[in-house]
Amino acid sequence: YMLVMVPVVVLVKPAVYLWLGNIPEYVVPFMICVSLYHLVRTIHLPIDLYFSSIGKLKYYQITDLFYLSLNLPAAWLLLHFNFPYWSVFLSMAIIELLSHISVALIGAIRYDYPLGLFIGKLYKPFFVMSSVCMAIVYVNNYWGIDESTPFTVVLLIGALNETIILTLASFIMLNCDERKKVLDTIRLKFCKQKIK
Repeated sequence: YMLVMVPVVVLVKPAVYLWLGNIPEYVVPFMICVSLYHLVRTIHLPIDLYFSSIGKLKYYQITDLFYLSLNLPAAWLLLHFNFPYWSVFLSMAIIELLSHISVALIGAIRYDYPLGLFIGKLYKPFFVMSSVCMAIVYVNNYWGIDESTPFTVVLLIGALNETIILTLASFIMLNCDERKKVLDTIRLKFCKQKIK
């Protein structure tokens, strides 16, 4: 998801400017908050699969439903007190994160969910990569790219961002053996192309 999210959010200013001729006030924060919500939502799949595989869905679904039902009143309150529209998605991301933490704790306490394993293998790398991606988005949207940036420069910046993310992901998300296998596969593909 991060490989798709970062270029979309980084290129939102030039793309919207090219499309509309101007950049509406809330487009960039809205895109960032929607992307952040979906980013937080991606970590829900492993725990969802865990509860489904053991067939113990009662407490998982009750907890998830409780937190999901908080989205509507939270959205109403934010809009009622004149918060910007994008704050609704930010509150949804926070509620989703709280839901995930609660469900993970229920799984660890009641059903032997391997929380320690997931913290080391999934959550730590996820939050490191998420922080890096959000920093890239922040730097590009608030210090780098605006509507006056030439489109070729925008594309080069996008390619540089993707290279940074892929490089960091290979060191953060993969262990030594997995990195070696990926590099061997890439070398094998390049060698086959040179032979042809």
